[in-house]
Amino acid sequence: MRMKKVIRKCCCILTAAAVLLAAIQAPLAVQAQESGRQTGSSAPAAEEGVVVSTRDEFMNALKQRQSPITVSNLISIGEEAGADKRMLPVVIPENTWIRGTNGGAISSRAPIQLEGDGVCFQDIELIFVSGSALGSVPHREIFLAGHSLTLDNVNTYLEGNPNLGAFGGGEKELLPTVYAGGFSDTAVGQNASLTVKNSNDETMFQAIYMGNGRGTDNKVPYYGKAVLNLDAKAIVREGVDTVLNSEAEINITSAANDFVKLEDIYGNDNTTLTLSQGIMEHAKVEDVGNIVLKDRACISSSTQQFKNVTLGNGACLDLNGAGNAVLTGDFCGVEDPAAERGILVLDAEGSLTIAGKVTGTTQFQTGSRLFPGWLSPGKTYIYAEDGSGTVPNFILAQKSTDNGFELKYETDGWKVDGGQIDCAEIGRIEIVSAPSKVDLRKIPSQEDGSVPDENVYFEVKWYDLKGEAFSASDVLQEYGFYEGNYVVKIRTDYWENDADEVLDKTDWYQSVWLLASEDHPGRYYLEAMEGATPGDYTFLFCAESFEELNTVADVKALKSTVMAEKRVLFYDQDQGEPEEPEHTHAYQGTVTTEPACTEAGIKTFVCECGEKYTEKIPALGHTPVTDPRVEPTETEPGKTEGSHCSVCNEILTVQETIPATGKPGEHEHSYAGEVTKEASCTEAGIRTYRCDCGEKYTEEIPMTAHQEVTDPRIEPTETEPGKTEGSHCGVCKTVLKEQEMIPATGKPAEHEHSYVSEVTKEASCTEAGIRTYRCDCGEKYTEEIPMTAHQEVIDPRVEPTETEPGKTEGSHCGVCKTVLKEQEMIPATGKPAEHEHSYVSEVTKEASCTEAGIRTYRCDCGEKYTEEISMTAHQEVTDARVEPTETEPGKTEGSHCGVCGMILKEQETIPATGKPAEHQHIYHCVVTKEPTCKEPGMKTYTCTCGEHYTEQIAVISHQYVEDCIPAAVNSSGKVQQICRRCSDIQNMAVIDSPQKMILNRNEFTYDGKVKTPSVVVKDTKDKSLTAGTDYRVIYPAGSKNPGIYAVTIEFQGKYSGKLTANYTIRPKKTSLRKVSARSRGLQASWKKQTSQVDGYEIQCCTSGNFKGMTLKKVTVKKSATAKKISGLKGKKKYYVRIRTYKIVKINGKSKKLYSGWSGKKTVRTKK
Repeated sequence: MRMKKVIRKCCCILTAAAVLLAAIQAPLAVQAQESGRQTGSSAPAAEEGVVVSTRDEFMNALKQRQSPITVSNLISIGEEAGADKRMLPVVIPENTWIRGTNGGAISSRAPIQLEGDGVCFQDIELIFVSGSALGSVPHREIFLAGHSLTLDNVNTYLEGNPNLGAFGGGEKELLPTVYAGGFSDTAVGQNASLTVKNSNDETMFQAIYMGNGRGTDNKVPYYGKAVLNLDAKAIVREGVDTVLNSEAEINITSAANDFVKLEDIYGNDNTTLTLSQGIMEHAKVEDVGNIVLKDRACISSSTQQFKNVTLGNGACLDLNGAGNAVLTGDFCGVEDPAAERGILVLDAEGSLTIAGKVTGTTQFQTGSRLFPGWLSPGKTYIYAEDGSGTVPNFILAQKSTDNGFELKYETDGWKVDGGQIDCAEIGRIEIVSAPSKVDLRKIPSQEDGSVPDENVYFEVKWYDLKGEAFSASDVLQEYGFYEGNYVVKIRTDYWENDADEVLDKTDWYQSVWLLASEDHPGRYYLEAMEGATPGDYTFLFCAESFEELNTVADVKALKSTVMAEKRVLFYDQDQGEPEEPEHTHAYQGTVTTEPACTEAGIKTFVCECGEKYTEKIPALGHTPVTDPRVEPTETEPGKTEGSHCSVCNEILTVQETIPATGKPGEHEHSYAGEVTKEASCTEAGIRTYRCDCGEKYTEEIPMTAHQEVTDPRIEPTETEPGKTEGSHCGVCKTVLKEQEMIPATGKPAEHEHSYVSEVTKEASCTEAGIRTYRCDCGEKYTEEIPMTAHQEVIDPRVEPTETEPGKTEGSHCGVCKTVLKEQEMIPATGKPAEHEHSYVSEVTKEASCTEAGIRTYRCDCGEKYTEEISMTAHQEVTDARVEPTETEPGKTEGSHCGVCGMILKEQETIPATGKPAEHQHIYHCVVTKEPTCKEPGMKTYTCTCGEHYTEQIAVISHQYVEDCIPAAVNSSGKVQQICRRCSDIQNMAVIDSPQKMILNRNEFTYDGKVKTPSVVVKDTKDKSLTAGTDYRVIYPAGSKNPGIYAVTIEFQGKYSGKLTANYTIRPKKTSLRKVSARSRGLQASWKKQTSQVDGYEIQCCTSGNFKGMTLKKVTVKKSATAKKISGLKGKKKYYVRIRTYKIVKINGKSKKLYSGWSGKKTVRTKK
């Protein structure tokens, strides 16, 4: 990971949070990746726009809808919060192109939301600094709002600070989440689209929801059509979700054989996933309606249920880890017989059931997509209806066919029959390369079965009795010649000593295994198991397999089968690197491959100690023979002079056709030659011949010879390998004779390095320099010299004129010309510089009590501006009180404006007194009954004379709030609307009790990875609950080794309580290599499992269902790879199978967990 510097301290409202978050580092802005960029960028072609370096400039550019916006500095955005304290989103207008340059980056504390289609971020760092420190709610959302967004070479990763714990947020990384919908109470479109391309190692997302509901924060939901275009490098931690979309397309593209970093995809029947060229390993693809794989793409998945699958043009669906899988829809293979067929890979003990139609043709195999594995005769692998086409729907790999297997359709599926692999006999073993010393600290066994150190390996070839080499795939998948029943590791001092006291020794064994890799066929990597010790050991490669060995004598009994040996010194930190015995290599050279005209030969140098190296013999070069020129005639074309090699017949100079003259014989062409392209040592030249009649032809000028420059031989030292003499061309730099490695001598070091330093590259203000340290022995190393400081040169301020803009003062480096302080534009004044405005004011609109006025300021040059004059106050006029009479009502005192007539204080009606006029009622008002949601209230007016009257107060509105009684595991709940004023209940709904939790898988096979089965929770009416809303899933920590684990559902929201379900991780199964007959017994050998296995159980029985009195069980320790079983009946057919086991603790008690059984083999015992 590249170096980072702090470019901004994240601020929160509380000072303490500011201190905590200051440790979060925002990486430097990503630079444009010019090489390897995908074509078809959505960025606008026009280069007009604006360069911004501050927040205000950026926000103003968005407001004015300018594009492109070039960001030249770190800009922090997202400062406004709503009434609910949530940060309001920064809105990006449609067709806005935002790009970075010169360290440009955007740091946001708020969400980002699109306002329209065609938005593109390119070559920029877009980070979200909002964290969960002090309980804050992070705002790291990108809302598509139903529109289209392109992210082209965009960094989104920001490192968190988990060391601060919950108080500081505790997040390891701060990544954005993409939602197709919108922020609360915003408008959304109907065509959500996200394109992520030219991704780099820091293009990361927490999750991508191309469909979303409201959630707990009241997002605007999106359920419409969505398109996601993703490249291989993009990382999405929690996967892609299209579960809620009415229609969704997920398109993943990559270069050939690139690994796709996305692993989890969740969809529905209307989701289509298309993968081109890339490889998705450990993929979790759930409920996706259509999976389309093309152009040699591959999905390797342990998911057990799929819907519709299409395999085209060499694509592969690898279900080797899925066990018994089900495809509920159609399976489409390749229809065109000329096209490359797709590949379906299944577990050797698994199967695939296809409920829909099967069309086209697909290659079926077990093992892996690269190496077809062993098939079980008599087993039905694919259950489906026969397509009844003219060609079979499924065929076997050529290797399986060569081994005698057949795939036939019988009744309800495709069944494998036949198959016979004879036990291969080894005629010769060649150790091509191997280490002489190995540090045990570098090769510890890995739990996931991966290679400990890719630099520590044996390269070995096995040959049959005819001298033909066994293929690496056959050795890996079928024979296992590199395993523990063919290779012995014995202490060298014991192997070379035949004394009687040595023969009974049992401490001879070294716990180091050879580990094969499909990625590097032919290489066998060293893996130190528990119990490996430092020391001098010899690896013995045997032509025949052997059973358990106990003493040195047992090992020496194998001498006649040992075909190759290699001595290796093992050491560790405590012991230090061992010294090898003094030995001076004496190499004898032999030509092992003769050189040809164009291909180099090989000369192999071998020492009697077994050490060897090779040198290339330069290619002999062609022996040219001239092919003479043939002159053209009037009717027949001619040929230019050419040449070919007399040894290999390769054409060196092509004879070009000279057109027939096509003219009367009186004109004979007279050609003049001219070199129109000079020949070099890498390209042929061209000589063009022209006749004055206009006719012309060309001849090729042979390439010139390389100008050979000798690369001198470098002698090996005790610790460093040397190189043989080589050569290269001094013009084009082509390697003419490659320098081969000469192994380190391993002799005592009589030389101590004495280094002299020299500056070999001067440092500048744009590049670091290099100081090289050299010893007179030829050894050297380098140190970096820091870059020098820029030499600042001031770019003076340019004053604006009436018509031309000016510039602010800036600066640049006088050496590299880098702009240090950019000159900002000063707008043109638009007026003569010698004129100063002198304004005279005039009221052009009088203010009134209903409208503001306007005062206009004018200069005699014509320039003017206006100011608003505040509205005047109303001129209040009193409306006198009118006393009521016996028959007429009166009025209370009021007022109105004497100018505009507006009523300022309304006159209330006083009822008629109904009494002699001599008494005037004076009423006092009291609320005698408060209004409710169901009944009106009452207001009573009373006079001192006892007279009164009433007024009705209107019914008030209900104020409903949701009241929820959560449903528990054994009892239903309810949700209802209750008025907080009158307790009225409306819209009551029953919440059905959660009844059961279902795991998608109850059993897994150990592969070194944490297992987290997906969970479905259903209520008493079989309705599925929603994860994250109705419950959360709690997985046990470290659930990757064999064992029984409990996953817990903790209900929330409208549900309460917990449910628990168990799942089992079983040890990895093994397979039988060979079963051979013995007298009243048999010998079985098998493939060793090195991780999380405590032993093996072998069963043999005369019945194929392994039941009855003849069943025999044998338990074998984990270090064994072969076992003799005696005490059987003679001349009887026995079925044999094997499984692994691991001893685990369950509730404090030890229990054996078994793997699945291997395929069964048969053997007939001897008398």
